[in-house]
Formats: sequence, structure tokens, C-alpha cells
Amino acid sequence: MLLLCSLCATVAHAGDYLFPTSGHLNAMVATGFPYPVLAEVSVGIGDRLAIGVVGGATTVSAGFGVRPRLSIADFGSGRVVVHALALFYPETPSEAPWLLARPTVVYEHRVGKRLMLNAGVGAVLAAAVDRLGGSAGAPVYGQKRLENLWGVWNTVQLGGGFAFSHKTSAFFDVALVMRGLKLAGDEFMAAIPLIAAVGVSTEL
Repeated sequence: MLLLCSLCATVAHAGDYLFPTSGHLNAMVATGFPYPVLAEVSVGIGDRLAIGVVGGATTVSAGFGVRPRLSIADFGSGRVVVHALALFYPETPSEAPWLLARPTVVYEHRVGKRLMLNAGVGAVLAAAVDRLGGSAGAPVYGQKRLENLWGVWNTVQLGGGFAFSHKTSAFFDVALVMRGLKLAGDEFMAAIPLIAAVGVSTEL
């Protein structure tokens, strides 16, 4: 997804895969699990804020939404970033409509001029829209019939980015989905309790 003691320092920098230059657009494409296809167009707002419009598809459904992110602290060699992916999956002939959110906070450390590495924690929140409205019956996601109205899981993640130029970067993000200190089980929607992505980001 995601994802920071001089508060006057400029956070956005050359090749920043999270924060495009203020007023500029950034395009991102990625692949991974459970999203084989994920794309975003974002805009930088000042030095510490960016908001993106996101579209993605799993093997059973497609969704769209937003991904705001905010740098809340910068330490020169690192920063703390809060970001939140929010997606809506419309109803299909075989799938119920869903809402999904993934808020995350990470500490990202600069290694040299081009490499950024991060680690953080977050959550995955999912709810079936039809059941929130009082519809009867368990929603179906892929091959799973989900008995719960909604679900909340915690995550731990590693990620980072590498700047190829002042505009273009590659990035990766791997998160384990958990219930407390244990990996999530069959109650999680995806086949395995993992969220992973690798992609390319470039300022337009």
C-alpha cells in the first residue's frame, strides 16, 4: 500500500514513489497478490500529502477507490508515513458488493540517495455492503461463503522503493495478515493471509 526532526524539511524528493512534487501527477502500475492488476493516478498536495485514485482486480472481482497518504514526521534520514487504501467492489452476478480499507503506518529509512526501506503495522477492514443493509444470507467471495458481517485483521509489513531517476521508481510491499499474534485463517477472504505488490511509479 502503502505508506516520515526537522518539521520544516521537504519530504517529497527526486524519485519519491509515494509523494509526487506538489501539483504534479504520478502514475503507478503494480502486480501481486491478491491484486494481479493494480493502478493509481495520484497528485501531490504540498510537500507532505498526496491523494491517489486507485483501480484494482483480484482473481474474482474488480474494485476502485482512493489512497491518501501523509508524511507526519521527517528525520532527515527517514520519515513516518500514514497511508490508507480504501476500495469498493461493486456487485457482480456471482459476488456480493464489498467495502475494504487498509490503513497503515510505516517508518521508512533512506539508504543512500536512491533506496528507501520501510517497516510498519496496519489493519485490513472488510464489510459486505448487502449484509450491512440487512440482506439475508452469507456473502460469497470466490469459493468462500463468509459467515461474518465484517472482518478486522492486523498486518505487519516490509517494503521499499528504488529511484531509477528523478521521476521513476520501482517499489515493493509485503504484508502478513494476522489475528493478533497468529496468521489469519479461513475467515480471511484471500486464499492465503498475504498482501504483496511490486510495481513502478513515475511522475508525469
